[in-house]
Amino acid sequence: MDFTGQEPIGKCPKCGGRVFDNGMNYTCEHAAGNDRKCDFRVGSIILQQPVTPEQLQKLLATGKTDLLDKFISRRNGRGFKASSVLRQGRQSWFRV
Repeated sequence: MDFTGQEPIGKCPKCGGRVFDNGMNYTCEHAAGNDRKCDFRVGSIILQQPVTPEQLQKLLATGKTDLLDKFISRRNGRGFKASSVLRQGRQSWFRV
């Protein structure tokens, strides 16, 4: 995968590499290609809620996104609000 010419969104919380927008997900530069040294990836759409580059930038910089309000439950089809946080280099969503 070639990220030449792209602006990084932020710093990978697992390995310190640069994170780029890769279309359907945001990927650490070291999690792409044949020589993978990292596994950090975040989907750009989660439960029908787009995760904007600005929100991912905030997640990488502060460890938390804003409260997002357009998630759709797979179980009942209802909308709900959630924030994403980083814990030990992994992304988690917390429903409010």
